[in-house]
Amino acid sequence: MKHTSQRPDVHHSGRDARLLAYYIPLILDPEAARLADRRKAALAGYLRQELTERELDCLRLYFVEGLSLEAISGLLHIGCSTVSRNIARGRARIDRVLCLGSELLGQDFIRG
Repeated sequence: MKHTSQRPDVHHSGRDARLLAYYIPLILDPEAARLADRRKAALAGYLRQELTERELDCLRLYFVEGLSLEAISGLLHIGCSTVSRNIARGRARIDRVLCLGSELLGQDFIRG
């Protein structure tokens, strides 16, 4: 099976991409989360606990470092489809928490 360097097809809007771009560094870097306001820092801490180490690695390498699926696959010694699944699962967990946070606390909770 031929692997391509395409990004996972997750069908998210530009708003979702901006939210992920804002929250992924907070999830990965506790110091950055401490600098954010309390609610956002609490959300980042919760997400850090909810995501697996593998999901965190894949999300960081893909969204923060901008690596392709193949490059991540080589670095982590896992298949491209596994990388894609970890990215999709991580995003789904983040999306669920952001959705719940906005429903409970309003849109101000998730704005970056």
